[in-house]
Amino acid sequence: MTSVLNRLQPLNGNKFFAVLPFLFLLTGPAVSQTTLRDAWKFYSSGDFRQAASVLEKTAGLPGNPDHTLLRLRALNRLGRFDEAAGLFDRFQALKENSPLSQEIFYEGGAALASLNQPGKALRAWLTAIDLNTAATGTLLPLTEGLVLYRLTLDDLFQELAFYPVSDHPALINLLIRKGQREDRLARVTAWLGKKSVSAETISNSIARVSDQTSSRKIKLKVGLLLPLDAASATPGARAEIGRQILKGFMAQTAVSFQESGLALTLVIRDTKGDPDFAETQARSLISEEKPDLVIGPVFSDECEKVKPVALSGKIPFFSPTATDDDLYRNSEWFFGLNPPLESRGRQTAEHLLPLLEKKQKYQVLLIAEEGSDAQVMADAFGKVFEKFKGSDIKKGFYKEGSVDIRRYVPAFSGIKEKEDPEEPTWIDVIYAPVSDAEQAEMIVSQLSYSKLFGTYAGNTPWDNRMLFKKYRNQLTGFFLAEETDRDTLKTGSTGFRNAYLAKFGASPDDLATRGADCVILLTALAGKSSENGLSPLEIKNLPALLALRNRIWFNGTAANQAVSFFRYENGEFVPVGP
Repeated sequence: MTSVLNRLQPLNGNKFFAVLPFLFLLTGPAVSQTTLRDAWKFYSSGDFRQAASVLEKTAGLPGNPDHTLLRLRALNRLGRFDEAAGLFDRFQALKENSPLSQEIFYEGGAALASLNQPGKALRAWLTAIDLNTAATGTLLPLTEGLVLYRLTLDDLFQELAFYPVSDHPALINLLIRKGQREDRLARVTAWLGKKSVSAETISNSIARVSDQTSSRKIKLKVGLLLPLDAASATPGARAEIGRQILKGFMAQTAVSFQESGLALTLVIRDTKGDPDFAETQARSLISEEKPDLVIGPVFSDECEKVKPVALSGKIPFFSPTATDDDLYRNSEWFFGLNPPLESRGRQTAEHLLPLLEKKQKYQVLLIAEEGSDAQVMADAFGKVFEKFKGSDIKKGFYKEGSVDIRRYVPAFSGIKEKEDPEEPTWIDVIYAPVSDAEQAEMIVSQLSYSKLFGTYAGNTPWDNRMLFKKYRNQLTGFFLAEETDRDTLKTGSTGFRNAYLAKFGASPDDLATRGADCVILLTALAGKSSENGLSPLEIKNLPALLALRNRIWFNGTAANQAVSFFRYENGEFVPVGP
């Protein structure tokens, strides 16, 4: 298989870091060399926060493009897109001509795209192409997402008003595709004519777009390890989960592969939801089929058995759902697309701390369903605050199915003994991870009813605008940690829902969406493999933007991009950085 990872990868992959020792010769004083070396050490280990911090004073200064590039990458992977965009602006103001400018414009465009500024992102990526036309093939998938899905024709015409479109056949092809998809081809061709694009060029572009998919096929062999047998050891339960993931995978395949030009060979192996059988199937799959990568297994106990197979075979495995943090520790070849539970709670606390009033100790209330995944997350959240000696950390773990959680929450005791029962009780932090919107509303409403107020934080993919609007007078702050991107305008998202509905007669559920994410991952990796297969380091550096909903988790402590963190402000959730 030729080149499978260039599509959403930094333009030159890790070439920048391959020449790192030589760049030290160009960075001036020894302190600058040490700073860059230390930052790279943190970055390569997944500690993006510390890498960004080390470079804070040197990035963006004249003569330091290497510092600027590495800090941009670190900030993007922390979700601190505002800071990244500001650093990118400072670099542009310097008007320096650097061999790293192309990479810097790539990362700047990534930050702007994540800030929902697709016009500016498009200009940044087009500039990167202009700096090196050989990058057209690498940047085209990124500009595809902006042109086809995130910018209207009016926006495009405005952004490209002074851009030499006639010099870029690939961009002309994208605009033709945009016109065809939206049944507005006549308007696009008329605009191209005004931009001095000849009628012959337009005609050739229309013909080229028609057979473009078949002419740029990239071959990829993928193994699927899913529980599919209804007569398995756990009849129905595990198999149904596997089948839902497979449905989503197949529906998204029709959407993504039509655009990507990816030729997929799919090898499906049924694990029956049995860990030992999953291991047998994994070994057979690798020895007989030699896939480029494997999607699965689904459950943590299956993954525990299969992980050694991935390590010995040096083939990347991606579990769409497993959440055991230990699975991703000490593994270069086992990745997760579902955030590990302890990491969810820990990162939420780490993001929240810098936003709180600084204290020597804190009052923390943890609320979660007893014995659930939420309890694991809550315990991990609490451990972050334990380092503040004397902090009062109370746990309210309620029984499954409870409709009134007040008797389980220690911080509620003593409220009735107050002289004024209407007097509120204020604590610093309330962390309540939940499994659905109904649980979230139950918790916040009962907190409000009991006059127990404070900064509320939660991990949930559900939109909680309703909760904040309903209880905004009772909450001093309202923060939401997202395991997936909030931007719903992801590549193919609408197409996926329509394709799923047409194929299965129903709307996709969360499991089906996870199957779709696996396909989006494949298209993101397309074109970036060598003869030796996919590189773990390149996978870890894959940006989570435009298409990929979920982060890629590894080593149990890090992801290719930090979990996004939001606060509610002026009727909207606004991203905030630590």
